[in-house]
Amino acid sequence: MTGSPEPAGFAVVTALLCTAEEFPGELGDDYPAACAALGLETSSEGYALLLGQDASGAYWTQISTDVDSVTAALSIWAMGNEADVIVEIATVVATCPGWPVEYAISLADRPEPHAARRRPGAHRAVEDQLGESNPAPGRGLARHRPRRHP
Repeated sequence: MTGSPEPAGFAVVTALLCTAEEFPGELGDDYPAACAALGLETSSEGYALLLGQDASGAYWTQISTDVDSVTAALSIWAMGNEADVIVEIATVVATCPGWPVEYAISLADRPEPHAARRRPGAHRAVEDQLGESNPAPGRGLARHRPRRHP
C-alpha cells in the first residue's frame, strides 16, 4: 500500500490500535486476521487506525505506522483529558473511505455524517472492508470492542 492524500479538512474523531496486543475484535479473532480483514501485512509494530471526517462530513480511515503517538493520545483520553492525534503524513500507509468498525459519533462542527466515496486508484481490499461499516446517519450503532492479548 502507498500513502494517499488526506481528504480535504480531515479531522480525527477517534483512533484505534491494530497491534498484536490490541486490535478491533470486529475484524477478526487475532491480529493476523484483523490485518487480513484490512488488507494489511502483519507488522511487528502494528498500525494505528485514525477514524475521521472530512469537511463534508464523510467518514474516512487513515492507517498509520505511528503506533506510539496514537497510543499516547489514547492514554491521555483514557484519563479524561483532551489531546490531538497527530501523526506524520509519511507514516500514513493508506487513506480509505469509511470506518472499519461502527461508532455512533461524529464531529459537531461537520455536516451530517455520511459514507465517503471511493477514490480512483485507491486500495480496493481495504476500502471494501471499510465501506461495509459506513453507518447510515442517525442509526444506532454497536460499540467497538478491543481485544487484548498478553
